[in-house]
Amino acid sequence: MGNQFSSTSIRVNNDALIRLQNSFSAEQRELWSECFIAPPPRALSRSSIDSSSSSNTHRLFDIREELRTEISTRKRPIDDSIRSPTPAKRSAPSEEGAKLRTRLIAAKRDRDYLTKRRERGFAEARDSVDKDVKSPNGYSIIKCLLCDGNHFTNSCYVYESYAQRTERCIQMDLCPTCMFRKHDGVCRLSHDCRTCRKGSHAAAMCSWHVELDNEIRELEKELSRLEDGERWRDVERR
Repeated sequence: MGNQFSSTSIRVNNDALIRLQNSFSAEQRELWSECFIAPPPRALSRSSIDSSSSSNTHRLFDIREELRTEISTRKRPIDDSIRSPTPAKRSAPSEEGAKLRTRLIAAKRDRDYLTKRRERGFAEARDSVDKDVKSPNGYSIIKCLLCDGNHFTNSCYVYESYAQRTERCIQMDLCPTCMFRKHDGVCRLSHDCRTCRKGSHAAAMCSWHVELDNEIRELEKELSRLEDGERWRDVERR
């Protein structure tokens, strides 16, 4: 029937529908019910409608077939999508994200190494409480500049953190960079720290572990913001 009897082209008011239904034969009422109300106990086919049936009967049959076809066509993509959902495409990791992850891995590796080294030094210092520890030259007794204990200053477990050691140096009137008696002006220590190899300061006053902690926190925040943005872009593409 083409578009002649499509649902969008039928314009009938309620009174006309009521009059039409009242004039139906039993066969026509069955077709009407199958189209718009509920499935009948048996399905009518083209062969069951003889040539003597009225034009209304043939018209209703054609409408029913068009409705069935349209419903089946619209339903199939929905059913297919439910059975075989298409996975959402994720955008490839950005170059910026890859660089951040590389820096984060390197910073965590350095922090883990430094933490193990510091903990080993603290453990050795605690073991030497009742011992006189000789210096590398084998003559002088090792004394911590911060607590006067029998251990290297770098391994002082009484003042472990960089903030504690800085405060202790100020209390003892020591330079918080070179740990010599406080001097006027800028510290002129020239040799690099043997821990971080990055700056001129005593190894006991190295703040590398603090800087690594701060760097890791900032990298994690920046990476989290970047990943959130990438997830939103993935959602918008769906």
